[in-house]
Amino acid sequence: MKFLKYQLLKIICKHNIICKRNISVFFAKVINAVEQDYRLPPPMDCPTALHQLMLDCWVKERNLRPKFTQIVATLDKLIRNAASLKLVTNSTQSTGDLLRIGVTLAGHQKKILGSIQDMRLQMNQTLPVQV
Repeated sequence: MKFLKYQLLKIICKHNIICKRNISVFFAKVINAVEQDYRLPPPMDCPTALHQLMLDCWVKERNLRPKFTQIVATLDKLIRNAASLKLVTNSTQSTGDLLRIGVTLAGHQKKILGSIQDMRLQMNQTLPVQV
């Protein structure tokens, strides 16, 4: 019986070491990706303005990130302006397009996609509505 307990503990220890090693490799990959400015695409049906706030919070330079009071103010504005929460962009396809033309830095992609979104908003506001 003692031998079985010993074997079981030995297996658990080996499994624990393997799991810790795999987890540390995974975290190393995540940290490396974040340091290279990789950011996750927006969650499905995530409003563009909310995703932009998320990206702003992940800016590499700490002093360029929004302060908590700014985040609260931005969220308050978004809640009060419900129309801004209805704008959802399929940015994964746009990001793929940018990668294909050689724009690989996340900061540059963010700036370009933001400009595209602003242009779309302006175009939608200036076009006459047909009935």
